[in-house]
Amino acid sequence: LDEIERIWRDRGVRTRRLTVSHAFHSPLMEPMLAEFRAVLDGLTFAAPLLPVVSNVTGAVVDGDDLRTPDYWVRHVREAVRYADGVTALRNAGVDTFLEIGPRSVLTALTVEILPDEDVRAVAVQRRDRDETAALLAGLGELHVHGVAVDWTPWFAGTDATRVDLPTYAFQHERFWPDTPTRADASDAEFWAAVESGDLTALAGHLGDDDLDTLTPALPALTTWRRSRTRRTAADRLSYRVVWHRIDPDGPAAADGAWLLVTPD
Repeated sequence: LDEIERIWRDRGVRTRRLTVSHAFHSPLMEPMLAEFRAVLDGLTFAAPLLPVVSNVTGAVVDGDDLRTPDYWVRHVREAVRYADGVTALRNAGVDTFLEIGPRSVLTALTVEILPDEDVRAVAVQRRDRDETAALLAGLGELHVHGVAVDWTPWFAGTDATRVDLPTYAFQHERFWPDTPTRADASDAEFWAAVESGDLTALAGHLGDDDLDTLTPALPALTTWRRSRTRRTAADRLSYRVVWHRIDPDGPAAADGAWLLVTPD
């Protein structure tokens, strides 16, 4: 272990030893399996209320399998297939992962397993952070990303009541008028071909039948178009601060006190 730790540190990787007596999920657990099974034989198991992705198989497990001592003996001895389990959840449509544990280790691992996926991993506890604050921060992060959180227990016994939000200052008038656009039909078709990645249609608009020439250009055009579209949409919803030069000797621009900045 000393040698392994040294090798990884030399590669710039942080290492930390777990405070445990055995290397769990390894052959070192075999001497205790018989005694472990004897303990399990004295327990009563219930079927889970929620679907469970098994760290033993890396897939959704039958609830009946979880009710057998054999499963838990395998669980303590065999490798943890966490990456397979996270991938199975993602393939099932899961895009939000919540870690209920003391150190948020799995949150970071989940993000590493799905680096190119649009998923959110949230931890409700963090090491060296106040437990209550960390829990509320985690729930708040889920809430603002569309996950339904029942906040009622938090306010129990406080006589708190729900109130409507203050009205928006421009609620009764249009503040951001829609700017009419004059897009040429051919332009729209061109950018539709770019956004859909239709190389043949793009070649038709450009009058270039050499697809080999256009192939490397299409990804760059697609990326630029999407970035420009997002930026334009954000600009429409943004306030702008604009400075105008005024003539100190001219008529007052507005009543009230003004701060005048001059070259001197």
